[in-house]
Amino acid sequence: MWSSLHQCASAEEVEALACREGVRLAAEWVRWPTILECEVKNVRRECNRVAHELAQLAKRSVHSTVWRENAPAYINELLLEDCKLISR
Repeated sequence: MWSSLHQCASAEEVEALACREGVRLAAEWVRWPTILECEVKNVRRECNRVAHELAQLAKRSVHSTVWRENAPAYINELLLEDCKLISR
């Protein structure tokens, strides 16, 4: 499954649409009442390289991607590094 976003006015609009898609995916997988909590924080880029790399990938791509089981190895590696930096 993939889709394209065209003529988005801002990064915030793209983020909101991505969140909406995430909620739709969660609704496919979870068939009981669910509580969605959202918290927006400003995190230093050096502690959030996964988000930065995914944003760069999205800019280079013409469609959205969903990894249902495992993310690519380089994303998993960045996630581990980000967790180490945040826990310091």
